[in-house]
Amino acid sequence: MNKKTVFIILPLLFFSLNIFSTSISFGPGYYNFSGDVKEIYSGSNVFFTGELSFNIKVFDVFLTTNLCSYKGKLSYTKEDTTLKLTQLESGIKFPFGKKTSPYIGAGLEYTFYKESNKIGEASGSGVGYFAIAGLKINMKKIFFDLRAKYTMLKINGVDLSGLSAILLFGISF
Repeated sequence: MNKKTVFIILPLLFFSLNIFSTSISFGPGYYNFSGDVKEIYSGSNVFFTGELSFNIKVFDVFLTTNLCSYKGKLSYTKEDTTLKLTQLESGIKFPFGKKTSPYIGAGLEYTFYKESNKIGEASGSGVGYFAIAGLKINMKKIFFDLRAKYTMLKINGVDLSGLSAILLFGISF
């Protein structure tokens, strides 16, 4: 059996056995840095997130992206600085119910960053990991998802770890 046949048969098998459902969601989040940059970027740290999730019987596999842009003041010169993060995440969640469903989960995240100010620019990327806990409220095909996430992330020696609160609105199909 060749690879193309496997890529066609596996999705059809999931859908035909009714063990697989998909959802897509979007919403805002708030990030509170706990690492090295907390004193620089301690203001309004709102970001936008989108998620694609696949439910396979007793767990969910998800792919998420976060788009973040934070403004702050350099610690010594007090000049304006901007930090932009693009985060790509993949993880697994274990729900504990149907209509109102608390859950826990964990995963890996790949983060691209770019910091800009009058002194210059710095950019790079790195891998971190995270733990999540939340509550998903299902209303037929529409749902709300409120979650807390703690991210552990160091890039080039800079600690970008922190706690997030996220509210997602989504649809299941």
